[in-house]
Amino acid sequence: MSNQWISPDIEAKKQFVLIREWLDRWQDEVPDPKEMYRLLQKLREANLPPAMFRNSLELLFGCLERHLPAMTKKVIVARVPTRRRQREEIDSLQTALNNFAMAYEWLQDNLTSIDLAPNEEHLVAERIAFCLTQRIYIAYLAAAPIDQALWLRLHRAGLRDVSGQYLPVSYRLAVLLATVQPVSFASRELAQLFPTLVKYAEEVRLHAVPPIQPKKMEKVFWLAPKRDFPPFALNRREPLPEETVFYFDGAHIAAKLKTESDAEKEDESKQEKRLRKSVLKRASEAIGSPGKRSFKRRKRQFEMRRATAHVGLEAFWAQLLYELDQAENNGVEVKEGSQWLIVNESPNGYALMLLNGKVSSVRVGDAVALRTEAEKDWLACLVRWVQSDNPEHLEIGLQVVALEATPARVLPAPENTERKLPLLLLSGHPPLRESEALLAPSGMLADEKYRLWLGNTGKEREVRLTGRIEQNSRVELFTVVP
Repeated sequence: MSNQWISPDIEAKKQFVLIREWLDRWQDEVPDPKEMYRLLQKLREANLPPAMFRNSLELLFGCLERHLPAMTKKVIVARVPTRRRQREEIDSLQTALNNFAMAYEWLQDNLTSIDLAPNEEHLVAERIAFCLTQRIYIAYLAAAPIDQALWLRLHRAGLRDVSGQYLPVSYRLAVLLATVQPVSFASRELAQLFPTLVKYAEEVRLHAVPPIQPKKMEKVFWLAPKRDFPPFALNRREPLPEETVFYFDGAHIAAKLKTESDAEKEDESKQEKRLRKSVLKRASEAIGSPGKRSFKRRKRQFEMRRATAHVGLEAFWAQLLYELDQAENNGVEVKEGSQWLIVNESPNGYALMLLNGKVSSVRVGDAVALRTEAEKDWLACLVRWVQSDNPEHLEIGLQVVALEATPARVLPAPENTERKLPLLLLSGHPPLRESEALLAPSGMLADEKYRLWLGNTGKEREVRLTGRIEQNSRVELFTVVP
């Protein structure tokens, strides 16, 4: 933005008229992000003095802040890869938020031209942090990568007044959001968790030195203001000795999230209750005891290999029935698998990039059948993270939960349902798992005992559910005994 001021009288009046007309139009409706962006561009090009520019900008920001929850709700991603129209809506909203952040960043750099009180300087920092934090949140909802330098800009705005220990609430929220490992939540799960994080954001505190209690070190995160990265868990990576860092102790908030997960709510169905508890429990564990790396990070010492995958519990189940010549008898439609490139691997998981084949939908928590070039059987996996830059590019991270799976279904078949309930009986292979487990669609199994039909033998078997290993919005994994 130019620093050459024009006579503000005529131009200011013109801009205020445009803004008022636009605000009147979108008083009760969710505004179009593209129109908001165009009006903001006109305002930035008007070269108004900083004080007038700030007042005009605040009018537009008030509209953005009021309608942002509804605008964000429209872009909660139910499926990845995202459809073109929804991706355009996401891009428009991200662009609008970025331009608001840039406008306030310009104000922050020109505060000497405005006679502002300290609390007003803090307001500008809060506006920047708000816009950038919302951009991070929306990127996680869309399973998209975080833009380069976004965290660096956020650190610059949030840690500007370190001497006064002022931290914008939105910056605290960004720190808290990053520590719950948001990539490990499906879009709707993260949207359910986000209001709880907002509630506890003000309790985030940054310290210049880490806590000295050894038992608490696993709950400590650190961030470096000069790094373009979110907070790191201290037990996974340590900062360099020469760099300035701040520490966040997550024990207090982790305990509060655990308490919330144990609380009972009225007018809540059993499935809603179980999912809410699962989301809060996983968030509490991510902050309170971030997992250490199971295997040391190492450079690739193998050639990239290919693998075939069937994404989704029903697709996995159908493929197994097909190979057992049971698909036709069960009225199951079998779809062709997709081809992936293994870009990284460890003894208990894989990172894959889609090469070819149609993947209509993949979400965190989905079951995946994976067969590599070196494996004869289908590996049973769960999706731990998803990332997609565009509809043609898709990457997923998988955790192996079993080396073999058997298709099964409940007997007698549930009444009044046209579709059979897909179940997978997973084998026990120490040290991966000591006993057998049952993988089912989330919320579909409520009893302790079930009589199952097994596809590999065609025989019946009774099993008893003894514990829940995993629960997310897609599947549940239970330990079973005969």
